[in-house]
Amino acid sequence: SDGDSESATGDAIRLLMSGKRIARDEVVIMTKAGILQGRILSFIRNNPSLQENLIPLSSNAAFSIAPEMIRLQVELSLLRLGLKTIDIFLLQNVEELYYSLLRDYPEKEALSKFYYQIHLAFETLEELRFEKKISFIGIASNALRDTETGISLENFLALAPDNFSAIQFPANILESEILESTSANLASGAGLYAIAGRPLNATSHKGLIRLACMTPEPNIIAESIEMDRLIADLLYAEGKIIELFSKRRFRFNEKLPSLSVILDQYRHALQTPDHLQKHKKEMLSIINEGIKQLKILSEKKEEAYAVEAYARLCGAIFSRLDIMSRINDHERMLSLQKRLQNISHDISDLAMLAIRALLAFDVPDTVLCGMRNISYVRQLCTNFRLPGMSQDTAKAIIQETKKWVVE
Repeated sequence: SDGDSESATGDAIRLLMSGKRIARDEVVIMTKAGILQGRILSFIRNNPSLQENLIPLSSNAAFSIAPEMIRLQVELSLLRLGLKTIDIFLLQNVEELYYSLLRDYPEKEALSKFYYQIHLAFETLEELRFEKKISFIGIASNALRDTETGISLENFLALAPDNFSAIQFPANILESEILESTSANLASGAGLYAIAGRPLNATSHKGLIRLACMTPEPNIIAESIEMDRLIADLLYAEGKIIELFSKRRFRFNEKLPSLSVILDQYRHALQTPDHLQKHKKEMLSIINEGIKQLKILSEKKEEAYAVEAYARLCGAIFSRLDIMSRINDHERMLSLQKRLQNISHDISDLAMLAIRALLAFDVPDTVLCGMRNISYVRQLCTNFRLPGMSQDTAKAIIQETKKWVVE
């Protein structure tokens, strides 16, 4: 968020060049501007003169491709990279400008204003090219795959200067529509360099899905057995509470659900750590409210002991939900990996299959994994030694993945 990737890249390039392991013209540097975070956003928020075209996205992010912002971000990128020229400079997430305009104008007028702002941005990038601060330009947008927004690669090409050479878009084996879309055909026909981002992070009706088999828990069998034991004890404890409080017509219900019912209602949240984090606070609030009401209703020691035992079990189970979500996620992704390996007759792991399937199409040219963990990078580098995947196999992998996600 503070340009750390650029700083790290600049350090690596200087180290390799000083050791004469690479020459500057052997490396293509691509970076982008649009999303503002970290120190640069704090600086802008403290300078009213820079806030005129700022679009707030969240408490810690904003967007702008106003000419002065583009210049500022290019200068900062050059400084962090320690270079005189950026090879490819992209305008990032330009759809945020369009969505902002839609809040104030009718669709047709918003689209017209949007493309006018894009025109101004391209003019600024042209000036920076003449100043030799950038060489080529492009667009990075989530909307290139969505024909309903009115944002199209065709319109960008109509406005773009002759050094418009690259596009970046999200694509993976679940969100694969763009691979054979009009945008893909246009990019290929125009000779654009196409980059697919987010190859291992897919969004679906089930939320975020990480297309990789994460490292399993070391004691996966023991943890599963312990959770089964706790659930069995929980069901007994819930039955005991119903028995003890039955004279006062107490029963677990929608307003006061038992933990076993809560776990069933939120079972989708237990499938991945990401899903669990979104619902954990809400689940804990419901559990605590139920225990609180039971303590208020307790009049006898036997009732109080039963509620205390139930509360302890709730705590023990809830503390293990993180581990169980990781186990569930690993098992789900392992099942997908086995299915894709069977279809493709390829023993590569899930992440490798997902990346190679994208590269089987004419577009994209490159898949951007965005990893800094050395072990992950080394693992992905084995792709360079593998033969290319056929497009028919890639399509079969995509079809099987989409079938798996709805099951």
